[in-house]
Amino acid sequence: MTHTKKRKVILHGHMFKNAGTSVDKLLLNNFGKGFVDHRDDVKMQHGKQTYLIDFLQKNKKIRALSSHHLPLPLEPVADIDLLFIIMLRHPIVRVGSVYRFEKIQKRDTPGAIAAKKYNFQDYIRWRLDARPVVISNYFVQYCTSTLPINTSLKDRYQSALYFSEHTAFTGIVEFFDSSMVFIRDKVEASGIKFMTKSVRENITDARNEPLEHKVSKLKTELGSALYDELVEAN
Repeated sequence: MTHTKKRKVILHGHMFKNAGTSVDKLLLNNFGKGFVDHRDDVKMQHGKQTYLIDFLQKNKKIRALSSHHLPLPLEPVADIDLLFIIMLRHPIVRVGSVYRFEKIQKRDTPGAIAAKKYNFQDYIRWRLDARPVVISNYFVQYCTSTLPINTSLKDRYQSALYFSEHTAFTGIVEFFDSSMVFIRDKVEASGIKFMTKSVRENITDARNEPLEHKVSKLKTELGSALYDELVEAN
């Protein structure tokens, strides 16, 4: 019997303001033209796994792909071994980064418009009231986009937790360099050579402060009541 070696493809779930651009830079450095920064969000969101697997099967040279809308969780694929990279970040600190980024972003999205119009407090109030997805349980929602719409938050959380602990190679934004070493070891254990070096791309908060100081400052900026509401949403 002849055993065919399965093709291996790295999939990076590029979550908004979660060091995704830095991870993409490392993937580009490692795989060159074999890396695809996928930006056809509409097709990925609508087609989900069917579209993604068809895209990979039609493009045999792809070794790594990054998407802002990776359809998760994914069912196993017969002829491709999918390796996932995902980054976690303190959710409240990430919210501050989202605001700073949208404030300088040269786009006319609702978030970018609101960030330029409002101060931080009013922006968070607007987000929570009108468009909460980006700042409310964002990691959980990202990792459960293919589950039925009526899936409870508790079940989504359990699914996202399992994915981050047992399926994906998960790094921590606040410990980026050591996370890349961990991910490198996991990728290489899967049979793919992967080089890492310190890289930072698209950073909106370069302050070298302890995490607790950043959180404390954000709490002061928002005020206790709004801060508590934001924490409750995450």
